[in-house]
Amino acid sequence: MIYRILIIRCHFASTSLYAKKENMYFHISLGGATVNYGGQAEKDINSLKSNGVFDESTSGSFSMALLWPAFYESMISGVSVTVISDKYTSNNFAGSGTLAEMEVKIGQIAWSNRYYFEKEPGKSFFVRGDLGIHRVNFSVENNVGNNLNSESKAGLSLYLGGGYSLPLNEDERVDFTLLFGKLADDQSEASFGSFMIGLMF
Repeated sequence: MIYRILIIRCHFASTSLYAKKENMYFHISLGGATVNYGGQAEKDINSLKSNGVFDESTSGSFSMALLWPAFYESMISGVSVTVISDKYTSNNFAGSGTLAEMEVKIGQIAWSNRYYFEKEPGKSFFVRGDLGIHRVNFSVENNVGNNLNSESKAGLSLYLGGGYSLPLNEDERVDFTLLFGKLADDQSEASFGSFMIGLMF
């Protein structure tokens, strides 16, 4: 009797963790990030830090993609947009009592390839590679209206990562991804690491 119950439970678990293959997938994910800068971006940030007491907030990451089956049965490819946001805040900028916020946003649009180690996309370990172009937006806002906003020229960027994905039901899958990026433009360079939790349907 116990053996039959175990067989039924295992069968239920295996059938419940099944996601059907689709002709198109939409993926969205959120997470935290750590960013390192070089070149002009590093100089600008260090200059502003020296003029005020900035407390670095938790950096964040956001990604969304439209993907299709491609090349291999276990691969999906498509267009992705990824944004890394890095914020710094000060309640007493340069000792003046001014409230200030500095934010660096890295936005990338890319062609994304994701390869799963099982035939069914969304139910196994996977690797991910995004090759595209990016821009870096740099802004400073304060409560006295002395705001600054600038944007870099477009540059080439490569993001690589991997993780694990499992089905929630036949239409939805959740995944956990470690994503690393390297980018450079005419004046600056940056690298980041991010842990993201995503949903694909």
